[in-house]
Amino acid sequence: MFKALSNEGYQFMKDAGGYDANVANADAVTQLPATEYSDETKFLTLADGYDQLPIQLADRFNRAMPGGLPEGERVRMNHRLAEIVIGSGEYPYTLRFEPTVTVSGSTRKVEGAEPTLVRAKKVILAMPRRSLELIDSTFFDDPWLQVNLGSVLIQSAFKLAFAYESPWWRALGLVAGRSVTDLPIRQTYYFGTECEQEGGLPFMNSLLMASYNDISTVPFWKGLDLGTPYEGYRPSCLEPGVNRILPQMEFPATEQMVEVANKQVAALHALPELPMPYSAVYHTWSEDPYGGGWHEWKAAYRLDEVMCRMRKPVEGVRRQRPVLHHHQPRQDVLDEAQPKFLGTYAGPASPAITRVVMEATGCPIALGTIITDDISTS
Repeated sequence: MFKALSNEGYQFMKDAGGYDANVANADAVTQLPATEYSDETKFLTLADGYDQLPIQLADRFNRAMPGGLPEGERVRMNHRLAEIVIGSGEYPYTLRFEPTVTVSGSTRKVEGAEPTLVRAKKVILAMPRRSLELIDSTFFDDPWLQVNLGSVLIQSAFKLAFAYESPWWRALGLVAGRSVTDLPIRQTYYFGTECEQEGGLPFMNSLLMASYNDISTVPFWKGLDLGTPYEGYRPSCLEPGVNRILPQMEFPATEQMVEVANKQVAALHALPELPMPYSAVYHTWSEDPYGGGWHEWKAAYRLDEVMCRMRKPVEGVRRQRPVLHHHQPRQDVLDEAQPKFLGTYAGPASPAITRVVMEATGCPIALGTIITDDISTS
């Protein structure tokens, strides 16, 4: 892109596109669809909220799909995979999970808790790059794997949503879609109004994604996240029994963050001022174990070759004695009699991709972060 555009042309594409990722240094083939919006673009959402996507997929995997484990016992929440020890025998892989606890949207390790050990014949790690980097295992000592885990760029992302008592943007002729700016908020999306939803109450309470930004503007907002938490206020119309105005999140929005964003939203719409939102929430995906909001392929990598081999990156694996907990793992020589699969896979859990992975590995797979076949626990 820099070979064909002037600096002004490049900056225009960055500012007008809304995403820094559209012009970030990445593989040119994957960067071709840099403008994915047009006047005919339809914006759709899930009726009960986006969180229903992982909830429903996990529930179907846990209850509806066939498998060796009993229904209802296939998904274990609040367990972080800390270590994979590679041994021998019918169940060569020993996975050490550390118990975690989630309070107010924030997850942390339970100090002093005994780990859970799971032995498996096969393992699929459907996890992003940073999550894989946090796992202790000699498996990741493979030279090819070490180089190609870095074949994707980790790109940060940030979203900030406001709830207003009425959809003030309707007076400007805006109903749905987005507006783009070069201010740090970058993109604003217009969401729904309560009374217009199926089964909704006769209230005008409305939702606005005040900011959807990535890469270069994320640090601007992270610099405002250590102040006084924003308390909001109780709107005039709210369903009975609701006492919590601001949902508890891993990262609470602060007063300064909300005030600055609200002023930028007003400037984007050429308004002198706006009413403060009665509720605000934000999230960033830059922290562990995510690393970023999404990934892009780096330039100079043969992504077609990396994608295929990453499903089974190591033909032979180092044998490692099952010394767990806080001891240094002992390594032995390469054992060619080892089972030939310990694979990684990261990407959308679409039916087509799922079938490809199932056929390539012979391992039942649906949605999840760590998926094992024929496991035993100890």
